[in-house]
Amino acid sequence: MSSYVVSSSMDINSVSSDFFNACAMMHEMINELYESLHDTYGNPVLDEKQILDLTKEFKNKMRLELDMIKSSVHQHLEENAKGQV
Repeated sequence: MSSYVVSSSMDINSVSSDFFNACAMMHEMINELYESLHDTYGNPVLDEKQILDLTKEFKNKMRLELDMIKSSVHQHLEENAKGQV
């Protein structure tokens, strides 16, 4: 769901940029979740099935962003390890 790609060359600035992008996406997703938890009149959604579906989708999207953060670090460490061998 992310609109960005993990950088090809993982220097420290690239890792930081990936962190920023992932966190910005998560922030946007939190705003979208909050909006989705309310109807068009601003009343909270009280349908348990709808809430379950919304939170399930939200968790899956958040996990993708968290995985992107871990992948960025892993790629950076792998590339630096190759230079030390």
